[in-house]
Formats: sequence, structure tokens, C-alpha cells
Amino acid sequence: GSNNPTTHQMADVVASLAKVTGSQSTELSMGHWIKFGVIALIIQAIPCFFFTYIREMNLFDFPLFYLGAIVVGAAFLTYSYGETARVHAKKQRMQKISGDLEKSFPYAIFYANLIYLVSFMVLLKLISFNHLILNSGACVLFAGLLTSMVCSYNPTA
Repeated sequence: GSNNPTTHQMADVVASLAKVTGSQSTELSMGHWIKFGVIALIIQAIPCFFFTYIREMNLFDFPLFYLGAIVVGAAFLTYSYGETARVHAKKQRMQKISGDLEKSFPYAIFYANLIYLVSFMVLLKLISFNHLILNSGACVLFAGLLTSMVCSYNPTA
């Protein structure tokens, strides 16, 4: 039994990032991470839409905030995709189904996006300090944190 799952996860992420060439079906390659990152960046259009139309922030008034929120949200999401895929593939292997990592990608991306966007919208309703940038930033940060925690949680592993 592993006592410290977070260091193992970090090590796994680093290890999978290091495997730039020749990926087995059980490992995430650099190419996979880049694909995940691009998808995560595209998904950030949704929080940005909510900031613009719900919070009535103007992209041109807060360009650095938007940029920061996009990068932070996308980073959490990218990590979550990888974690979900790994956890899902591991479960598949335990059930003797093909544990091919790439087969878990659509599920992983859908699952992580769902958690991220739902938690983001809930937090958008809940979090309202007086400071617009702080509370909007908190929504992205906490939604990302929540998503990565849920996605890397695997009771069976």
C-alpha cells in the first residue's frame, strides 16, 4: 500500500512527461499531454463566456486576469484528463477488459470537463466577494482544484 499518493501521482506525471518518444498503451506520451492541453484551453472559453456575460467583465479591462484564469484552469484540466484516463484504464485492466489508455481518453475528457464546468457554475453562484477579480479567479481555482482531486481519486487502485 502507498502511504503518500500525491508524490506518486506527481512522479507518475513527471515520468509520463519524460516519455516523449515511444509510448506504450499504458503510458501517457508528450503528444497526449499536448492534445489534452489544447482541448483544456478550448474548454476555457466557457468560463470566459460566463465572466463576460454573467459577471459582466470586459476582456479588455482585465486581459491579465483572463489570461491567468485560462492558463490555471487549463492546467488543472489537463492534469485531470491524464489522471482520469489512468484511473479508468487501471479499472478496465482489473476487470480484464482492454486496458488501453487511449481508449479511456474520450471518457476522461468528458468526465473531467463535466466535473470542472458543473463545479465552476456552482462556485460562480456561491462565491461573491466584493472584489470581482478575486472572486472570479477563486471560481476557476477551486473548480480546477476540485476537478483534479475528484479525477485522481481512485478507491480501487
